[in-house]
Amino acid sequence: MRFKHSLMVFIDNIATTYKLLLYRIIVIAIVLALSLAVVIPSINVVQSTVEYGVLSTEMKAFFADVSALKLTGLETKFADIKAAMGDFMQMMSSKGLIAIDLTCAIVIVFIYYFLCAIGDFGLGETLNNRMMLRAHTPYAATLTKDLRRATLYAIIYTPVSLLFYAVGGVIIWAIAFKALAFAPLLLRLFIAATMIILVFALKFSLTTDWMPHILHSNCNNRKAMYYCLHPKKGAFVRVLSTILFMTVLIFSLNAICGLLTFGAALIITVPAGAMLLTCYQFVNYCDNNSLKFFIDDYVIIGPQKDAKMTTEQFFKGDR
Repeated sequence: MRFKHSLMVFIDNIATTYKLLLYRIIVIAIVLALSLAVVIPSINVVQSTVEYGVLSTEMKAFFADVSALKLTGLETKFADIKAAMGDFMQMMSSKGLIAIDLTCAIVIVFIYYFLCAIGDFGLGETLNNRMMLRAHTPYAATLTKDLRRATLYAIIYTPVSLLFYAVGGVIIWAIAFKALAFAPLLLRLFIAATMIILVFALKFSLTTDWMPHILHSNCNNRKAMYYCLHPKKGAFVRVLSTILFMTVLIFSLNAICGLLTFGAALIITVPAGAMLLTCYQFVNYCDNNSLKFFIDDYVIIGPQKDAKMTTEQFFKGDR
């Protein structure tokens, strides 16, 4: 039921997807500009090395076979990539580039997720106003007006998320490519993909009420984090199961649409997926706290069941 309501809220606010898309394009442009300014000198050095040429050739051959569904010989090609990667990293270490490039990469990734978190906070406040009051607040104006709270949220939320992903990435690598090194490559890739989805869903489930609690209860990040870590009985399992389904659905749609349109559809499907997950955050929060909310101009969802009410009944508190 919560997924259905999330989908209905998403459809009701679908125009906001394009505003989020525009914001993400601006963020990507900023990050690319920073990346090029920092990375170009290193790229010029790296591209001139033999090790880079070998690694690039091996990876192109591997992904060409995967895209053509040529599954025979993938084990050999993957082993060649690992060997080429080892030589490449040794070359990077000898030139003193690993520490510099790794630091730059961490900073750039942090900036990207930090700016995206600010944009998501603005999206969340827009949805909250729409669902609670049926107020049509412009995305840009809302984001600018509450930029201080959005920045504080992003400063805390971004490192927490990146740390969670980093730990999850290490665990995935240790299990799928170290502990199971004897297993067939396709099985290891399957396990890695499954664990990536699980890590994303687990992180989202643990933090799903963070932003809604800040916006609805007007509290600080510390209280919102405490609220997230003390869910109601059975709430975490229910959220995790739904988020797993939504994550698989969103990843699959992005992959299929990306392949069929040579990546063009990702311009829409990626921000749409982010917005659908944000809609679920607020629907889940409202249901957990027995709050009424609009899903369109005519239907209001009550604490226990769908209920059609007038706007006057809603603000009077009638059920």
